Amino acid sequence: HRDFTGEGQYIDTSVHGALALTTEMHVATWIYNRQVVKRQTGRHAAADSMNFAARKTQHLCADGRYVNFGATRVTPDRLPVLIEWMDSKGFEHDLHDPRDANGAPAAAEADHVADVFERFIRSMPSEEVYHGAQDREFLCGAVRAPEDNLDDPHWGDRGFFVRVEHPELGRSFTYPGAASIYGKSP
Repeated sequence: HRDFTGEGQYIDTSVHGALALTTEMHVATWIYNRQVVKRQTGRHAAADSMNFAARKTQHLCADGRYVNFGATRVTPDRLPVLIEWMDSKGFEHDLHDPRDANGAPAAAEADHVADVFERFIRSMPSEEVYHGAQDREFLCGAVRAPEDNLDDPHWGDRGFFVRVEHPELGRSFTYPGAASIYGKSP
């Protein structure tokens, strides 16, 4: 408001309410369980007793970059998709052996499947992992430097980045645009 009118506004808000909303379940976890929630890189924070820290989510790829791929524990229904992907890339693995009636590995072998999956991720460049995973409906995102997003087709298609003129500097800069696109607002 100040930037457009030159006049500021008085805003009265609850700092406690704002913090409670931005700390997800931290407050409730402390109040009800007396547990401290700790930050988990690449995923939601959690109390130690929830054991969310068991597997990492940031995975190094062949090009030295990372992907955020939290679901390396593959569910039995997704294992054939992973196997097909690995086979299409000529990646050697031992996940073809049927281990139960459905051909999926037993729950006790989930760590082995995750280890194979992580090795597979390390064998490819990050953008190939990211797009390949997305094509197969796995939750995955490339960890990028901000400038790496400028040429991403998704951001270009939605017109996310905008050029803003700065007459006082005699030049323009590229900025992130609106977080959401609304049909009836500029």
